Amino acid sequence: MGQEERTAPKRGEPDAVAAVNRAATPPLEAANPVGDRYRELVESLEAIVWEADATTRRFTFVSHGAELVLGHPVDQWLRTPDFWASHIHPADREPTLQYTRTATAEGRDHTLEYRAVAADGRVVWLRNLVHVVRNAQGQAQHLRGLMLDVSDRKRAGEALRLSEEKFRDLVENLSDVIFAVDRDGVITYVSPVAEALGGYRPSELIGRPFWEFIDPDDRPKLMRGFERALSGAQTPAEYRVRVRSGELRWVRSHGRPIWQEGRATGLRGVLTDITDSKQTEEQVRRLNAELEQRVATRTAELEAINNELEAFCHSVSHDLRAPLRAISGFGHALLEDYASRLDDEGKGMLNRVVAASQRMNQLIDALLELSRVTQTEMHREVVDLTSLACTITAELRETQPERAVDVDIEDGLVAQGDARLLHVVLENLLGNAWKFTNKRPRAHIEFRAVRDGDLCIFFVRDDGAGFDMKRVHKLFGAFQRLHGPDEFEGTGIGLATVKRIVHRHGGRVWAEGAVGEGATFYFTLP
Repeated sequence: MGQEERTAPKRGEPDAVAAVNRAATPPLEAANPVGDRYRELVESLEAIVWEADATTRRFTFVSHGAELVLGHPVDQWLRTPDFWASHIHPADREPTLQYTRTATAEGRDHTLEYRAVAADGRVVWLRNLVHVVRNAQGQAQHLRGLMLDVSDRKRAGEALRLSEEKFRDLVENLSDVIFAVDRDGVITYVSPVAEALGGYRPSELIGRPFWEFIDPDDRPKLMRGFERALSGAQTPAEYRVRVRSGELRWVRSHGRPIWQEGRATGLRGVLTDITDSKQTEEQVRRLNAELEQRVATRTAELEAINNELEAFCHSVSHDLRAPLRAISGFGHALLEDYASRLDDEGKGMLNRVVAASQRMNQLIDALLELSRVTQTEMHREVVDLTSLACTITAELRETQPERAVDVDIEDGLVAQGDARLLHVVLENLLGNAWKFTNKRPRAHIEFRAVRDGDLCIFFVRDDGAGFDMKRVHKLFGAFQRLHGPDEFEGTGIGLATVKRIVHRHGGRVWAEGAVGEGATFYFTLP
């Protein structure tokens, strides 16, 4: 049974004791057919019917049930002085004996519960109903009684007690409040944690209607929910309660009906403090509102900037091209018509003017292309990057058919994006690889992809001039060149254009390289 719990001896059941003793009296005092039947009845019980001398406490009769319950032979009970006392569990012996001595001296019937030690060492809980037979002078002469094995009941009671303690401990140590209310909304139970939540002890809450503590603005909705919950609906409710300090706190409650005889007599449930989460929600709501305002403001600013950029591009396209065309045209006319009047230095200077005007025209074209990349609307679709790369490579070969360049393009490369813009990306990356390998007698370029989990990373790799990684941060800026125009031609806009297009697709772009060992440009398209 684990640790045994002693139950104090207690009064009770004199009528039951008297009935047992009246049934036991005939076989003890007479031998007749009726008495024999009583004896057979008594001996068949799985209980101990007994009689003892009130003064010596020596047994004068013990039924066969003694062997069934405790395993000690009946003759041991009868011939061993004070046999009963010697087999009471040591922890219960003294209080049990003291109680029965007092009750016997007073001549009153009594009931005892104590533990006894069986012949095999088992501890058995006994319930002993004792009837005191008095003489004419009112003194105790005989004791008669019935011992019942109540071990199962005791074990069940102990298990129930431990179970109750376990669940009580669980309920009282939960961070949430366990509650019960009757059909009228009066609080009938609330767990101790309610004091930590609201500052009220359970004794101050029990017997009061729950709505006394609800914020008035939330009461109508909550009362409607209470009525629905009584009918079996299990919809959580969120509302504000006013605690002892006067503060309003947000709570969420879940309740289930308490059914008795097919009728809901109340609700029991759980109440959770959600004040912190509500405050967080409010902060998030405010931040979202502020963010939306910032986005709206920023969008307006960007629209203004785009409008200015569009106006600037229009100005560049129309207002600057005319004077550049004039400079270039007059430069060519001077070289053609007045070359004989110019010395070599003058011709050289005039050639530089014409070349500068032509380069300025190329920069204008590059700027316009960069602005179109930012402003044009995107049309997403499945794009065959392998096919695009093959087309661009074929165009590059036509420009320099004499070059020996091995181009390795992986089959089956596709992505979601704007076909026109992705064509610009590959045109710039493959064009750069073609350009920066022109000093190789036999160059190698490849366009492939690798996977990193669910992400596909595309790359263009060459074995050309490469670059110093200390200057990699300049690669993708407009007009940032890592090589001089005397080494490799270009405007410095191509990689800036690639970066903008990849970013518009939600991807990123980066590069690795080494001087004289080539470069690799990576990009992703989620």
